[in-house]
Amino acid sequence: MFDAVRDLLIDGRYRRLEGYVSGYKRLRVRDEVYPGLVASMDSRVDGVVLLGIYPSDIRLLDRFEGAYYRRQGVTVVCGHRHCVRAQAYVFRDEYRSLLTDNEWNVDQFCDKDLQTFMSRYQGFNRA
Repeated sequence: MFDAVRDLLIDGRYRRLEGYVSGYKRLRVRDEVYPGLVASMDSRVDGVVLLGIYPSDIRLLDRFEGAYYRRQGVTVVCGHRHCVRAQAYVFRDEYRSLLTDNEWNVDQFCDKDLQTFMSRYQGFNRA
């Protein structure tokens, strides 16, 4: 979702669409500044779809997201009811105990946590 974070992880420059996916919410990962996406019938999550991602960048993203997440297909609503199929990283059920019951706050992340997050993962894709 965040250009600065994406640029730390992958090299490709991709066209992006803003949109949302229904049936999910983001919960804060315990003792971390980032979220885990989980199914939630009456919720929706805003985000960004990157189009035409190179397989090499998908592999980097898979490695970055790690064992807690699985990549799965979702339908994203972009613009005026225009839907696209995409993939999202969803928190695995077997790690659910690592999530709090608190929804992750995008504004707090931008205001307080983004720089900390970026400093932890600086140079990830070169490792």
